[in-house]
Parts: sequence; structure tokens; C-alpha cells
Amino acid sequence: MTTQELYDVFCEDLKSRTTWEDRQKVWYTMCNGGLRRKRKPWPNAADLHYPLANSIINKFVPFYINQIYSAENLASFVPRRPQMQNLRLAAETWFNYQLRERSNFETEMQVYVSAMLRCGISFMKVIWDEQTRRVKFDAVNPMYVVVPYWTSSMEECDRLCHVLEMSEAQYRRHTEYKQGDEFIKRIQGKGTSAGAGIRAYNEHKLSKQGITEGTKDDSIIIWECYERTEDGKVMVHTFSPQVPSEPIRESFELPYAHGRIPFVPCVMEFNADKGVYASRGVCETVAAFESALTKTMNAKADAMSLYNAPMFSSDQDIPNVNNIRFGTGVLLPTGVKPVLMPQPPISFDQEMVQMRQVAEYLVSMPDFGLTQGRLGSQKPRTATEIQNIGQLMGVNTDLRIKLFKLSLAEIYQQAYAILVEYAHDQLLIEYQNQFSAVPAEALIMDYMIKPSGSADGVNRVMQYQKALVRFQTLRGDPFVNQPELRRDLLEVDDPHLVSRMLIDPQQKKQMDAEEAGTENLLLDQGFGAVAVEPGDDHEVHVQIHMDRLQLAGQRGQQLAQDSGAAYSNHIQQHLQYLYQTNPNMAKAIAAQIQKASQAEAQQQLVAPQVA
Repeated sequence: MTTQELYDVFCEDLKSRTTWEDRQKVWYTMCNGGLRRKRKPWPNAADLHYPLANSIINKFVPFYINQIYSAENLASFVPRRPQMQNLRLAAETWFNYQLRERSNFETEMQVYVSAMLRCGISFMKVIWDEQTRRVKFDAVNPMYVVVPYWTSSMEECDRLCHVLEMSEAQYRRHTEYKQGDEFIKRIQGKGTSAGAGIRAYNEHKLSKQGITEGTKDDSIIIWECYERTEDGKVMVHTFSPQVPSEPIRESFELPYAHGRIPFVPCVMEFNADKGVYASRGVCETVAAFESALTKTMNAKADAMSLYNAPMFSSDQDIPNVNNIRFGTGVLLPTGVKPVLMPQPPISFDQEMVQMRQVAEYLVSMPDFGLTQGRLGSQKPRTATEIQNIGQLMGVNTDLRIKLFKLSLAEIYQQAYAILVEYAHDQLLIEYQNQFSAVPAEALIMDYMIKPSGSADGVNRVMQYQKALVRFQTLRGDPFVNQPELRRDLLEVDDPHLVSRMLIDPQQKKQMDAEEAGTENLLLDQGFGAVAVEPGDDHEVHVQIHMDRLQLAGQRGQQLAQDSGAAYSNHIQQHLQYLYQTNPNMAKAIAAQIQKASQAEAQQQLVAPQVA
């Protein structure tokens, strides 16, 4: 399509979502200042707002964010070729470093999640920033992303328009855009009615932030449009709605090898009405309850104003009421008596608690008050009831996290594809408090990428208890990967502990072998005070010491006079520790030592006596 044709079709897309745009202004108001009271019963009456939607969103945001950081690395890589298995961890570490240390991923994810909870959907734009040579993330408010109303997924999206607003100085810094004073003047200003809903939303947003928007004659609106062609390619067109027939830059094919539109939507729910505009956010779900809670709170404040301000009645006429003063020790006229106010017909507090519980059940928020009483009852819940409710909430939470991870996986896949394409030469990373290089052959596209973490992240105590029981049960099991078992326990406690405390088994064996070689220098001189640490790999130490004695015998080397006793005592201490962890291995090594001692009597070694 030409830019003029794209302008026409996106204007139709904007018209089709007018009602949706009007509702978004209401949801924004709920989260920023609240819905105000339409009519007050008297001047200066209370105008309170119950922040129900905000309170639920504030609880949900850390719940979602914790799912991202619940493991050492952001994602798990599953190679499709078995020979790449040994390079998997290197690719995971490199990707984790690029996103956490060299991009704005962490800050934009919080905006991404918050917008999704408020609006029901949000978009993450994943692009490559050539100036900084980093992958760049941009969490975009759904108001500024226009797609056809029938769009249900980005794989089937025919077209997408990203509405950008910038100042003249920002525009001039984009050297790829068409410049010239005359052209810039033509594209400045609010423009025609196209996108009126977006401008109204922007003005409404600024007013809620306490900013009075001016004429904005110097602002520039740019439409960055993505069009999927018949052959599956994605073309990018950039123009201003002020002058849609004149492109701001030449149209070009999206340069990324992954071939996807670089916008990843995240929806709060999937329902029968498919489409990006069908998902409801927290605000829309609990709007009726928030309105009722606000009304009840204001009614309570009105009642308190009436009950706390004394009213009096009199059995006789009072000539001048203005002369009556109320205060400490003041005598009232004859016949004046206070008016006793009746008790409210309902308990405002109890009514508000019940209404809030219904709203929280409706959004399936993780229930942190299971021990509270039943809805509308003062009786505490039974243990069976608490268990069943907890299981139900766990199922709902797990489903919500699965929906979120579908979007997160797409973000990771696009980001990794861009990084492999443009950052394949950035191999130096920081890992375990030191810089190291990642093998270039590890950076391939043949991985299936899955977000790390699980839905149990909402309850860290329960997650740690499960990991601890698993560790205690499977510890030492030869059919279980022991390093991964320890990694799992450390990740639950604190993901940063993995890089600080966990040592690769092969690296641990190498370190123990080097330490045993150093000990041989002391034992050769008959030094018998070489300490044995419980955490040593005792099998490796004994083998290194035995190899040293065998080599000395073959070469006919004369060791110090007390070296035989020193070696014997030191090996005996290692065997005692080894008997506690692996008795069969200790017996086999002891038999080997006994045999070697008999064969090499000239060394005058006393074989360790194994109990």
C-alpha cells in the first residue's frame, strides 16, 4: 500500500475502536485520582475514593515481576541438537547478561505489566538500537498501537500502526527522517480529526497528572506503520497524519531475520471473544465494585459528619438562635435538648469488606487471607475449606502465569534472535564476579527458549519448603543430577547465590586435585600436620596421593624419613571421612592401598587399618 492508502485504512481502524478508547479514559481515571463524586449532599461534603483497582494492581505487579527473576537466568535454553547441550548454559548466561546489564529490560517490564493490568492488554516493542549497540525494549500503551479490530495474534496481524509524538528537537535528531524547515512546519500541530481519540486520551492523562496542556503547535505526530505483504514480509512505512501522502522516510523491509512484527502483546485473560481489544483489565473487571465501595465510603463519611456534629431541639420558641453559643460550661436556654441519632441500618465496614472480597475473588487474586471468616459469616474457615480454596487459587494463579509466560517467551525469542544477528561479536560477559568470554559457537538460533521460574513464586516460603524437602529426599541419589538439585535450592533462597556459591563438579575436582598436589610437597618432606577438610573430595585426594607414591617408587626417589607415616596418617583421615559418605568406595580404596603396600614394601609404608 501507499502511505495515503495506509492512512485511510488506519483511520477506519481508529473509528472502529472509539468506544474502547472512551473506556480507557475511565480506567486511567480510576488509577489516577479516582472517580469523583457527581453530586454532594451539601457543600464541602466528603469526596473520597476507594482505590480498589489500584490496590489489586499494586499486589499483582510484584507477583508478575517475581516470576521473571525467580531463577538465576531469565530463560532456559533447550537445544534441538544434542551435541549443543554442553553449550546451553553459556548461551543462557550470555542472554541473561545482555538483557539485565546491557538493556532497559527490567524497567520496561514493570511498565509493560502495569499497563496490561490496567488496560487488559499492553505491547512490548523489541528493536535493535544501533547507536548503543544494544537490544532496546519499549513498553507501549495500547492507546498508541492501532491494529484491526479482528486481530487475535501478531502472527496473523495484517497491519500495525505505532503512534509516536515528539518535539521538533527530537525529530531533528532523527537524521533518517525527512528534514527541512518548510516540511517540519507542515507536519507540526494537532492536525485533523484522525486520531482524535488518542489526543483526547493524552489531554485527559496530562490533566490527571496536574499538567495543563497547551496548544502543542510545535509537537509532531508520526505514524510508524508495519504492513505484512502477501509473501509474508513485513514492510515499514513512516509518515505524518498531517501530510500522509509524503513519507517521512523511504519505506523499507523490516531488517530482522526473525521476520515478525516487533510488537509482543500481553493480555490479562483469554475469553470467548477473540481479539486484542477483548481482554479485560483489572479496572474494567472491578469497576462496579469500586464505584459501590466509593459510594459506601462517602456515605460513611456523611454519617460521621452528621453524628459528630451535635443537633438540638427545643420545646418552645427561641427568639434569636444566633445568640446561642455551645462550649464548655455554657448554659443552654430552657427546653433545649440534644437530638439522638439512630444507629445506621448496616455496618459500613462489614459491607465494604464483603464487597472487596467479592471483587478479589472475581479477578482470582492470590488469597493472602485464607484464615479470615467466610463471606457474610463471622465463623472461621475450617482446615479443609482453607486447603480447597488454596488449591483453587493455585490453579487460577498457575493459569494466569502461563498466559503471561506465553508473551514473555515471545519477547525472549525476538530479543535473542536480534542479539544473535547484531551482537554476535559481544562475547565478553560478567559471570561469577569476573569477566569471561562466551564461545561463539554457543550463539546459534537452534534453541527453544522458555522463561524460567514457576507459579509458586508468589509464595516464597512454600516454594523454599518444597525445594528443601526435595533436596533432603533426593540428596545422594545416583539417578538425580546433584548439581542441579543444589542449584534448585539456592535459586529459591536467592538466585544470586548460585553464581557465588555453586561450583561446577568438574571444576571442583580440578581444584581438589591441585590442592592435593600441593599437599604432596609437604608430605614428601615428612610434614604430618597437613589438615584434612570435611568438604574435600576425599576420593580425588587419596588417588593423587597414591599416584605420587607410585611414581616415587617407579623412579626410585628417596623421600624423607617420616614421609611414609605422614602419607599413611593423612590418607587414613581422608578414608574416615569417605566412610561417612560412601562406605563402598572407602572399602575399595582401602583394599587398593593394602595391595599397593604389600607390592611396594621397600617404601616401608604402613597400610591404613580400616575399621
